[in-house]
Amino acid sequence: MKKVIISICIMVSLMGVFVNVNASEDQEMITSNQVLEDGFLEETEEEEFLNFSTKVNVDWTVKPQILKRSKGFTKKAGSIIYINLKIFPHKKVRIGVIKGGKVKKYYEVTTGLEKEIPVKDTDTYSVFVQNMTNSTINAKGSYIK
Repeated sequence: MKKVIISICIMVSLMGVFVNVNASEDQEMITSNQVLEDGFLEETEEEEFLNFSTKVNVDWTVKPQILKRSKGFTKKAGSIIYINLKIFPHKKVRIGVIKGGKVKKYYEVTTGLEKEIPVKDTDTYSVFVQNMTNSTINAKGSYIK
């Protein structure tokens, strides 16, 4: 009986070791006035989309310690930016928006993000993925600008 209890405890402990994090409904968005931290480089992704299209497909490869962002687009106060991205392999990243090139609003996740981000001020915005790990990740999905 003692061996069974110990085996169960070990299995429960091992199951808790690998936890993937996706932004939950109650998770708070982090705001930072520092767009690019020390040690990180920035890349801007050139997207191809129709002039009147608002949905942009994303298939980005993001190297370690890189912040990759979309080209800027203008949003009006009261609107939303919808982000739906999955991260492969599941690694720690930041996904969010950069407002006016100066303010970064993001969620720290490992599996991806599906969120509507409210726009409080009319400004230029970019969607970004920041790789916080030492290995390359892929971000796939879309955002609606």
